[in-house]
Amino acid sequence: MHSPISFFAYKRPHHAKKSLEALSKNKECILTDLFVFIDGHKDEREIKYIDQVEMVVKSYQGKFKSINIERSKENKGSARNTIDGINKVLSRYETVIDIEEDIQVSQNFLEYMNLALVRYQNNKKVFHINGYNFQVEINSGFDCIFLRNMICWGWGTWKNKWEEFINNQAYRDPVYLNKTFPQERRNHMDMNLKFSPNWSQIRLNEKSKISTWAIFWYCFIVSNNGLCLTPKESLVRNIGHDKSGENCGFNFDIQNAEISQKSIIRFPDHIKEDSYALDAIRSFYKKENKLSTKIKRKLFYYFVLVKRNLGLLEGE
Repeated sequence: MHSPISFFAYKRPHHAKKSLEALSKNKECILTDLFVFIDGHKDEREIKYIDQVEMVVKSYQGKFKSINIERSKENKGSARNTIDGINKVLSRYETVIDIEEDIQVSQNFLEYMNLALVRYQNNKKVFHINGYNFQVEINSGFDCIFLRNMICWGWGTWKNKWEEFINNQAYRDPVYLNKTFPQERRNHMDMNLKFSPNWSQIRLNEKSKISTWAIFWYCFIVSNNGLCLTPKESLVRNIGHDKSGENCGFNFDIQNAEISQKSIIRFPDHIKEDSYALDAIRSFYKKENKLSTKIKRKLFYYFVLVKRNLGLLEGE
């Protein structure tokens, strides 16, 4: 089986080119249908960049089984554009692989996704296939593990799971969730940390400070005691953490994270969260939440910004 890909883009042709170039190195591309959803412009100045994105996509004709481009006449925003696009693909197919224009994948990403979508398609506990993993060391005899963590940077799922989520409007209502979602589940989403790296996004959506979709999908997975298959070593890099994205700040470590080019062939049969891997990720979050880490990142960002303004960065 070769699952179709939903590819979401907006006004970043440079990112889209890098993303599609990496994706096209997967040998499965020639057997894969690519559905591209380009969001509409907010103002007239953005049209030329969106035009360039469309030209970049069209330059990959022949690399995929087919390329279908849908360009919105209005600016939907990332959340609505993503949900609408996934709904359209899953109205025709039983699975979907989701990639955004700022996601670079390994040459074995599609092999892993397709194998996983077939292997766990009838398992009621598996809801989501992660392509990304945090830069942590995980000791396991398998090439991938199960975690509660849903990560939307290159991922896949099944029609039946997604439709159940979409058909239940309550899971996409931050006001309702903030009133009814049990504290125990909130803690579970946040890995019982003293701070809130995940649930806090529901409150920010409720206050209209951000507009995202993935945290609601995560709530749905947690409510159904679901798990997410996750590669031991990340097959994905998010290159949008250069402050160019709608919901991404600057993070040099994420921007330049390593991608594993290894094939994933050893899949776990026992559907249970890897507690050792979870502890490693909890430690990662604790380190990221330290004030010293945040200060170093902010200082590094200003250093990069100064170099960019002076034209000292490579290629500028």
